[in-house]
Amino acid sequence: MAQEGGVLTEAQLQALEQAKSQRESHGEIETQHPGYLGAQDTYYVGNIKGIGRIYQQNGRKFKPRHLLAP
Repeated sequence: MAQEGGVLTEAQLQALEQAKSQRESHGEIETQHPGYLGAQDTYYVGNIKGIGRIYQQNGRKFKPRHLLAP
């Protein structure tokens, strides 16, 4: 990868874009900062007489697989 302030060639830019699309097609997502990506799901559990509908909410914070040092 180019050093900070360096100029990338057109071929390098195309290779980076292709690698990015391949990572996204395998479920990988880029975020600006570690910990910015989270998910939430809500599931219908059932119905309790006298109480009503019961739902379960799940939340998850994702950690990066790789850390880059500046």
